[in-house]
Amino acid sequence: MTFFNNAQQKFFKLGLIVSVFVFLGKLISFGRELSFSYFYGSNIYAESFFFNFNIMNLLAGIFLNTIIFYLVPQFKKKKILSNLESFENEQILLFFYVGLFFQILLGLVFFVGFNLDLFIISNELKQSARRSYLIFCLSFPILIMTFVLTSMLTAKNNHIGLFYESIPSLIIIISIFLISYNDYILSSAFILGVIIQLIILNFYRNFPILYLKNNFLNFKNLKLNKIFLQILMVQVIFALPNIIDHFIVSSLEKRSLAHFTYANKIYSIVYSIIFLIVSRTLITFFIDTQKIINKKFIGYILFSLCLGILFSLFLSYNSNTITAILFYRGNFTLFDLQEVSMIFKFFTYLIPFYLIIVIILTFFYGQQRLKVIFVICLITLITKAVHLLFINDLKTIDLPLSTLSGFLLATTYIFFVLFKETKSNELLKKKN
Repeated sequence: MTFFNNAQQKFFKLGLIVSVFVFLGKLISFGRELSFSYFYGSNIYAESFFFNFNIMNLLAGIFLNTIIFYLVPQFKKKKILSNLESFENEQILLFFYVGLFFQILLGLVFFVGFNLDLFIISNELKQSARRSYLIFCLSFPILIMTFVLTSMLTAKNNHIGLFYESIPSLIIIISIFLISYNDYILSSAFILGVIIQLIILNFYRNFPILYLKNNFLNFKNLKLNKIFLQILMVQVIFALPNIIDHFIVSSLEKRSLAHFTYANKIYSIVYSIIFLIVSRTLITFFIDTQKIINKKFIGYILFSLCLGILFSLFLSYNSNTITAILFYRGNFTLFDLQEVSMIFKFFTYLIPFYLIIVIILTFFYGQQRLKVIFVICLITLITKAVHLLFINDLKTIDLPLSTLSGFLLATTYIFFVLFKETKSNELLKKKN
C-alpha cells in the first residue's frame, strides 16, 4: 500500500532533489553577501559592486527563466527524435548570438548611463562603479551558454545545474578573503566563476565548439519564434519592479543601496527557493500532465497562502534577530543592523503573495497560457509604479511596500481567474 500514485511520487522525488540543490546553491550565494557585510559593511566598495552586479544579475535572471521556460518544452518534444543533438547545437549557436547582442547592449547602457549622467547616483559611487562594469559585460555570452546547458539538464530531470549556478559566488567569496578592497578582482572573480561553471557543465553535454566554428556565419536556421519573444516580454515585465527598485535605491542617501541589497538578499533566499523549486520542478510536471482548475486546486492555493502568511509573520516578528545572527559582525555596524532589519521586515510581507503568484505563473507556463501570465505581471508593475508616483519623499521602505500593493492586486486577479475557470469547468462537466 502506498500513499502516493506514480505521478505524485515522481513529483515528490523531483521536489526533494531540487530542494537539496537549491538549498546548497543558495547557501553559497548567501555566503557572498555575508562576506561583503563582514569585510565591507555598507561602504563604497560594497555599493560599487552591488550597483554593477545587481544590474547584471537582474538581466541574467530574466534570460535564465526565459531560456528555461522556452527550451525545456522544446527539448522534451525533440528528445524522441534522432536529430536532437543537431537541434541542441542550433539552440546553443542561436543563444550565443543573443548573448553577444545583449553584451554589446548592456555595455552601451552602462557607458551612456555613466558618461551622460543618466544614472542618478553619487559621484563617489559613479567613479567607483564605472571602473569595472566592462568586466561584468564580458561575462554575458558565457552566462547565456550556462543557461542553455542547464536547460538541457532540466529537460532530462537533472537539476544539478541549480547548484552550479552558485559557482561564481563561491569564486567571489574566495577573492574577498584573498584580496580585499579591489574592484577589478571582485568583477574578475565573477567572470572566472562563470567560465568554471561552463567548463563543469561541459562534462554533462560537450560544448559544440567545432559546430559553432563551422556555422558561426550561417544564419539560415537561426530564428527566435513567437513563444520565446512572448516569454521574454513576460519575464522583462516581471523583473521590472526589481529593476525600478535598484535604480531608485541607488539614487537615495549613501549606504541605502547596500542596506537594501542585504535585506533583499535575506528575502531572496526565501523567494528564490520558492521560485526555483516550483518553476524548475513543476515545469516538467505540468508539461507531462494536464491539470484542471477546480475547487481542490483552489484549496491547495489557499492552503499555500495560509502557510505563506504564517511564515511571513514568523520572519517579520524575528526580523531583527535574524538579521543580527546573519550579518552583525566585522564592519557591519549597529546602524547597518537597524536599517537592514527594518527593510527586511517589510520584505517579509511579500512572501505569501509571491508564493501564490509563482505557483500560478508556473502552472500557466506549463499550459502555454501567456496572456494570463502577462496580465498578472502587468498588474504588479503598473500598481507598483502608481504607488511610487504618489509618494513625495521616497524612502527605502516604500520600495517593498509598493511591490506589496502590486502583489495584492495581482493575487486578487488570480483568484478571480481561478474561480471563473472552476465555475466554467463545472458547467462543462455537467453538460458532458
